[in-house]
Amino acid sequence: MLKMWMFTLPMLLLMACSKDSTTEPTPQPATTVTIQVTNGYGSGTATVGDSVYAWANPPATGMVFDAWTGDVSGLKYPNEWKTKVGVPVNGLNLTATYKTVVAFQFVNETINGAQAYYYVPANYKGVILPFHGAGGSAGGWIDTNVENENFVRYAVASGYAVVIAESQDRTNKRWSIATTNNPDINAINAILANLKQRAILPDQGNLFGVGMSQGSGFCSLITALNRYQAGALYCVPGIGAVMDATTVPLLWNISRNDVAEEPTRLADAYANYQKLAGRGIRAEFYVNEPSPVYPERFTAIPGVDRATSNQIYDELKKGGQLDANNFFRTNPRQSEAWKGALSSSITGNKALMNSIEDQIWVCYAEHKFHKDANARTISFFDQSL
Repeated sequence: MLKMWMFTLPMLLLMACSKDSTTEPTPQPATTVTIQVTNGYGSGTATVGDSVYAWANPPATGMVFDAWTGDVSGLKYPNEWKTKVGVPVNGLNLTATYKTVVAFQFVNETINGAQAYYYVPANYKGVILPFHGAGGSAGGWIDTNVENENFVRYAVASGYAVVIAESQDRTNKRWSIATTNNPDINAINAILANLKQRAILPDQGNLFGVGMSQGSGFCSLITALNRYQAGALYCVPGIGAVMDATTVPLLWNISRNDVAEEPTRLADAYANYQKLAGRGIRAEFYVNEPSPVYPERFTAIPGVDRATSNQIYDELKKGGQLDANNFFRTNPRQSEAWKGALSSSITGNKALMNSIEDQIWVCYAEHKFHKDANARTISFFDQSL
């Protein structure tokens, strides 16, 4: 052992000396490349390896967003108007493309005492029934909320008929979750039967539900009891007891920061998703993450031009509401400080402020329906046909 020690000691010393004398490699500067976004926003420069966002321009009248083309291999959601991507060594060149929506108008009728809006194209794939949140109405899917209305137009452009009803309770404006003799389910069934009887809706098959907030709980119930083809639940987990028995495919579009009312909302939604997946029922689960505000974000609101959108952005930025990366610093649902950052020319317009609030909540990933998941939802429904 002594001989071995004497032999190896110089080698160890040599290795130690060699290590100490080695020059550390000089750090290489980060590589900056160009990001080019056509028909959208996000152009500029970025560091290779970073993640950047690209947003499509608001669609023109009669159009909806279709897909990104160009360097799309790394896009998280190539068929969504907002996407995120890691920056490759050669930079990025992306172009937003659009598809045409046939000119259409909803028919508004009172059917068996219930308010209903419907549009039924020829050769439709299926019928989508959107369910509003607590305090909402059928009209909220048509002309009072940009995100909801965009989804409806996207559904029509994708070949679906749309029938919109509202809860029978017009005081609290909530859907019933009774499992027997449910007044809302009865009303919706009567609407569909009436449309079929008049040959407006000749095929009642392939029904799909889309729920927002409290409407998601109702959506989970009606899709299960009436055996719809599939359902999509936004922001709310759905009814837990229904998840123990339903065989209907469901998709969840949950918002990351939507925890003010129910801190366990995301965990409960994921648990419900696991219940279905564990029984071999087709299910998908997505989380809408916060995204930065950009100067043109508010051009999504009808009547808001680029100059006004830039004004809103600048005032939020100068008012300290946005961080260095343009994410909201505080939850706009819990603090209305952002309103104080805007000038009276903006705050004096109530309808505009409501629409701005919608966009801000979506950016923060709070409790709002979001058009970011349009393609995912319709793709999920298409797979059920």
